[in-house]
Amino acid sequence: MADRRESRRERDAFMARLEGRSLSERQRLEAKKKRAAGKKKMTMRQEAALLREEKKAKDERVRARAEHAAAARSAQKKNERERATLE
Repeated sequence: MADRRESRRERDAFMARLEGRSLSERQRLEAKKKRAAGKKKMTMRQEAALLREEKKAKDERVRARAEHAAAARSAQKKNERERATLE
């Protein structure tokens, strides 16, 4: 028995749900959808690796943001101390 084809309305609804999501999350969700015959689905191992990479990138962004904020606070305190000594 032949598989049912996805309608344009269903595809548009799926694409609308993907808007605003990260690239890796979109790839993961698209990989979960049933593929055409002959195409392989994403394995659980591949999905886990993708999630690990995304988490690592997110942690690096958080660390960089925290370092920048700490440097800004340090510079602000230094400027305040210099102003206090000049007064």
